[in-house]
Amino acid sequence: MLTELYQSLDPVALSVGPITIYWYGVAYVLGALITGIVMYRTQRRWGLNLTVDDLMMVVFGVVIGLVIGARLFYVIFYGDGFYWTHPLEIFMTNHGGMSFHGGLVGGIVGGAIVCRIYHISAWTIADLAVIGVPIALCLGRCANFVNGELWGKPTDLPWGVVFGGAAGDVARHPSQLYEAFLEGVVLFVVLYLMSRRKPPLPQGTFMGTFILGYGIVRFLIEFVRVPDAQLGYILGDVITMGQLLSLPLIVIGIGLIAYALHAKRPQPCFRPKNLPKEGGEGKTLVPAPQGNCRLHTGRPFPQVLIKGLFHSNSVSLGPPSGFRSLSGPPFLLMAMLFGSMGTFRSINPGTPEAAARLAHWDCMYGKSWS
Repeated sequence: MLTELYQSLDPVALSVGPITIYWYGVAYVLGALITGIVMYRTQRRWGLNLTVDDLMMVVFGVVIGLVIGARLFYVIFYGDGFYWTHPLEIFMTNHGGMSFHGGLVGGIVGGAIVCRIYHISAWTIADLAVIGVPIALCLGRCANFVNGELWGKPTDLPWGVVFGGAAGDVARHPSQLYEAFLEGVVLFVVLYLMSRRKPPLPQGTFMGTFILGYGIVRFLIEFVRVPDAQLGYILGDVITMGQLLSLPLIVIGIGLIAYALHAKRPQPCFRPKNLPKEGGEGKTLVPAPQGNCRLHTGRPFPQVLIKGLFHSNSVSLGPPSGFRSLSGPPFLLMAMLFGSMGTFRSINPGTPEAAARLAHWDCMYGKSWS
């Protein structure tokens, strides 16, 4: 049955003239969008105050880092010296060659850079992101199945798939679908149920669970998956490069969970409930607090600097309304350019509003974190 399904699928989603769109690329885009939606809905349930723009910029940074990291890891660990003699092939991503382990590292770095620019807690963003990432993984593995790549070893099980081509005319484990179910569906259900806990679990819990879960699943799936042809088995006839790269993930995941449960750092509150709205005359610029807890009323943006220079008694916090919807590369580049200029808060001194804001720079549960 799965063989008939595979043979009926076309890797090309759409082809118009010289433009060809593959399902693999569609999976990347849909995965990023769904991850952003899950992040937004989860942060609302946690009582945070991140905007769609914030999350889209984080997702954008993660995707850029993911693509770069995935390609570099493949070149370094799976290239077997080919790319050192053919350096231009490194940029030929249309020829294939991505590593999830590198994508994970690159995605974390890319997301951390955006969080640094926006003065957002990277730990909380990471926890939010990994809740939706398994859905993206599921879509990606399904796209691998459509492409007829990363297939498994021969099997006589009734759900074996005849991929043809380089895989031959023998039924094989649909290891792509195994990973789609375990890394995708199962891991998402676990993380989603964890995210329903109130109050939210401590910072690092979700990231640790995701890394541990992926490492275990990937390590086990490699036993029924054919290793990369250019590498084969690394140790004996059992251990593959994928397993070697998964072992550190298992260790790191256990370490993160242990640290999270020991430190018990709560997810920060970005805006206290029932906080008076900003407004009025005689405002004073107050530097942004350091640490995880950020009142989401300002951003590092040139408007803050410009109005701070020319209007001593007030400042409009965040980007102007015309720029708020620019969740894309231009906005990110401007944010990176001006991100180091600092963020300011507009508060009327000596008022209950000021006292409330200063008090709520502490995170929920009455704790502050640096």
